[in-house]
Amino acid sequence: MSRLPRRRRRAGERLRAAIERVAPTIDRNLPANRHKDMGPIVKSIAERIAEEIGSWPNVTVAPHRFGGREFRVGRRELGHLHGSRLADLPFPVRIREQLVREGKAEPHHILPESGWVSRHIHGEEDIEAVVQLFRMNYDRSWASTNISRNRSRSARS
Repeated sequence: MSRLPRRRRRAGERLRAAIERVAPTIDRNLPANRHKDMGPIVKSIAERIAEEIGSWPNVTVAPHRFGGREFRVGRRELGHLHGSRLADLPFPVRIREQLVREGKAEPHHILPESGWVSRHIHGEEDIEAVVQLFRMNYDRSWASTNISRNRSRSARS
């Protein structure tokens, strides 16, 4: 049995090492990536939050300019996630003060005097609270959209 030249052996070893580094990130929920001995990989916290928020009518999910995922309704940003560790959401200052006072969020980690809030995500137990903040912002965006639509209709009458 002939042996491979040393150079090709090293290349094969590097390739195997690279595959081992990447293998944990492969989505095993896809049928093509499911191995007979392995079950599906559990979705990350960020994926679960994004899946819920992205299922709401008219919400778009896109990469955020500072990293993570951003959620929008039309031109209005509902907020964004920085991986599975932090959510940032814009609110009017009055609502931000109420959320901070009630312990539902903290002042934004970079712009604490703005209306933005931050919610740290420590684990699965925080998913519902983060989704509720996004829902509050989502409902607020639709309320203001409906008010502006009603104003424009009454102005035409």
